[in-house]
Amino acid sequence: MEMKNKLKILIVDDETYERILIEKCVDWEAMGFQIAGSVSSAGEALEVFEQEQPDMVFTDINMPLMDGLELSRKIREKNRDVKIVIITGYRDFEYARTAIKIGVEDFLLKPIASEELEKTAEKVKQDLLNEREKQKQLEESWPILSQDLTKRICMKQIGQEEAALKLRAYELPLLYEQEMTGILVEVMEKEWEKIDQMPAAVSRILGREHFLYSIFPKKRFFILVDAQAGTDCAQVLFENIRTILSEPVSMTVSGVHQGFEGCSEAFSECQESMFNTMKGTGSQLICYKDYMELVHYVEKTYPGSFEKFRLAVRSADFEAAVSFVDEYLERYIYQGPILVSQLRNVGVLLLHNTAIVLKDLGMSFDDVDRIGIYQ
Repeated sequence: MEMKNKLKILIVDDETYERILIEKCVDWEAMGFQIAGSVSSAGEALEVFEQEQPDMVFTDINMPLMDGLELSRKIREKNRDVKIVIITGYRDFEYARTAIKIGVEDFLLKPIASEELEKTAEKVKQDLLNEREKQKQLEESWPILSQDLTKRICMKQIGQEEAALKLRAYELPLLYEQEMTGILVEVMEKEWEKIDQMPAAVSRILGREHFLYSIFPKKRFFILVDAQAGTDCAQVLFENIRTILSEPVSMTVSGVHQGFEGCSEAFSECQESMFNTMKGTGSQLICYKDYMELVHYVEKTYPGSFEKFRLAVRSADFEAAVSFVDEYLERYIYQGPILVSQLRNVGVLLLHNTAIVLKDLGMSFDDVDRIGIYQ
């Protein structure tokens, strides 16, 4: 194993003889280790730890000012992956129980036997390498695992218990245990191949532990985001994604949700506001809250009477009919994002009121006209 690939160890013991014994009684280099530091106090150990970032720490438990257990706590706070072996002359169960809570890997009793030290070091090394290999595999498979599981959660194709087990196994965040927001991005067909760049872009902004993602049909990129990050980051994500795509992009942001069912609710809100909003010629960011405010506004302000329109149709006054439609659109539609549902409702109302006039005149649309118009 080359020096740069060797695992670093830090030795901490206030007894000089014990430190020398640990250093010399094992051929560390042959085992694939290098000694990053050998110090006599916890304070020195923390300084070396910051500089060298060792993979494994051997520490005495009984030291002045700060004992090995407190040192282990502080090391764990800095790096939860480092392996810690406690060296002690004590057989007190309370020490062992405290050390287990901290997460130490093993104990060595003084006086240290070289065979036990070598055996423990080899075991901990293999555990460390196995964990790193597992992490590497998860890193490589993360895009597939995240996509599939997120899609099944949002489409209600998996139960909460099974989803939680899989999320933990894949080391993916259980976002539904906190407040979360959904964000949906629609990519134009000519730029579908660029959608693969989006997870990395989001990860750079949020950190992988703060979102889940999936890619849905018609190349829609959906992410569930930690709401504390999501509320503030939507605009940042929007701007970053616009730099990836040369064509206009549409992004919708759901409300804030919590709980397993909230995952599918966030996705549904993003879909609804994306589908019911007319796409302009430029990029646009649409919040579900704003979309719903507009929907409620339209519902309250929809005109109840189409009498002028029916009179224009009855009189065959084309200009008056068009004028009514123009006035309606100007008054009720062009004051915000243009919703597909608004235009659809206008069309249905116009056709319905026209049909009323035709019926009064003993006329009607034939089937071909009706099908063509509704299409």
